[in-house]
Amino acid sequence: MMRRLMVWLMMLLGMVALIAYLIRPYQGSILVVVGSYRLESSLVTVVMLWLLLWGVLLIVMHLLRKLLHLTGWWRRYRQSRAQVQLHAALLKVVEGDYLAAEKGFVRSAPLSEQPDLHYLLAAEAARQQGNWLQVKRYLSQISGTPDRPDWLALQISWARVQLATQPITLSMPSINALLRLAPQHPAVRQLASQLEQQAVVKSDLSCNAL
Repeated sequence: MMRRLMVWLMMLLGMVALIAYLIRPYQGSILVVVGSYRLESSLVTVVMLWLLLWGVLLIVMHLLRKLLHLTGWWRRYRQSRAQVQLHAALLKVVEGDYLAAEKGFVRSAPLSEQPDLHYLLAAEAARQQGNWLQVKRYLSQISGTPDRPDWLALQISWARVQLATQPITLSMPSINALLRLAPQHPAVRQLASQLEQQAVVKSDLSCNAL
């Protein structure tokens, strides 16, 4: 790239020198007056400056195109790297190595155009290890809204956290809301069943205590 830039500069200087030589017999002057400012220069100097500015503009535009191309390449490289890391982490899930999968999902999240998906997967990998603190941390980094396709998955993940770490009375509203949202979803029905089982166990314990 630097070699090409030097070639362009040499061609520009050669063009300026050639045109200056050709118009040398036609000496003249240009006077520019703006208010109290007065600028006078020869025709040759003005033409040379104009050619230099025009050449510099072409070079700058060329460099900008190269920079934009480089930026696009870097973006494609990051996306490709994120995909490779995501696939490797998914394989770790299949293998049952949830700790390695969790690290892979977190490592690839900043490189991806969909980091929320990676954090959701990292939260699920942490859940499989029973690390609820990490699950909460990953889910907190997701700014889900009801119009997004990952909204249901996010709400199911939060409901799992509540059911595992909070009293039944606090997790019940979330699961009831999920039942209204997706009553036939297998994960939602499983959560409702777990909630019912925990309620039965709590009731039995209360009866035994009496």
